[in-house]
Amino acid sequence: MVVRCLWLVALVPAVALANTPDDVYGVSPRTIAMGGAGTALPGDHAATHYNPAGLAHCQASSLALDVSYLAHRLSFTDENTAASEPLVPKRTRNQTRFALGSCLALPFDLSMGFTLGFGTPGALALDQQTANETPSYVMYGEPHQQVSFGLGFAWRATRTLSIGAGVAALIKSELPLTADFPILEPDPADPSGYRPVGFSLGIGMGAMLAPRLGVLYTPSSRFRVGAAYRGALYHDLDVDAYITAKLIVEIPVPVHVDSLGWFSPRQVSAGASGEPTPNSQ
Repeated sequence: MVVRCLWLVALVPAVALANTPDDVYGVSPRTIAMGGAGTALPGDHAATHYNPAGLAHCQASSLALDVSYLAHRLSFTDENTAASEPLVPKRTRNQTRFALGSCLALPFDLSMGFTLGFGTPGALALDQQTANETPSYVMYGEPHQQVSFGLGFAWRATRTLSIGAGVAALIKSELPLTADFPILEPDPADPSGYRPVGFSLGIGMGAMLAPRLGVLYTPSSRFRVGAAYRGALYHDLDVDAYITAKLIVEIPVPVHVDSLGWFSPRQVSAGASGEPTPNSQ
């Protein structure tokens, strides 16, 4: 056998799949309808995600189930006009997401809230033969099929000031890794007579917590100012490995793999909300 080309390199595939569904799509219909402006918008379980201090302003204990249908409508065009069989875009798989949330009044001017979200079927996928048979979209990656969970507490320190704290939990992450080595091996089925050596695997990772802190100032019943901090939530895989490719001779190939999944960056937000006129009942 003759190997057309043989290289000894350090392979560095990097995969970044961001963000979490709560960041991309929103948490509750109310905050989604307001463009995700939840930092100074108290009153329901969505405050668990946007600003836990807003839980202190829930008017009553409540339990809510939100249902959203996500139609991604993503596709691509094959611009390789020289190809004998151009790639034909096919329909993407959409997703229905469910979010269960609650806001509970506790003694001593305390409140508690939680959110639990999940999607079905799994996240966006493309039934399409491409250069990468399982394409990853930066803002719509596979981690969206995971369960999202948030828990928050709020204390109404004074009539106008509320303070909140909570955590967001990443329960589990599955990081799919695929890579091709710059080493060719004979393959009679390929038009060139060769194909790259490659590998693919999935690695499961455990839970992770990220803090959430917030304050909400309400100088009047129709005006509020809030600020919140959300810690980064992600799974980061950093692996060094050595793989032996056996062709004519055994070739050691050093491999470095980075994969970042279910990524929600560190965020600081501030905002104001209010009603210019009294609400009519």
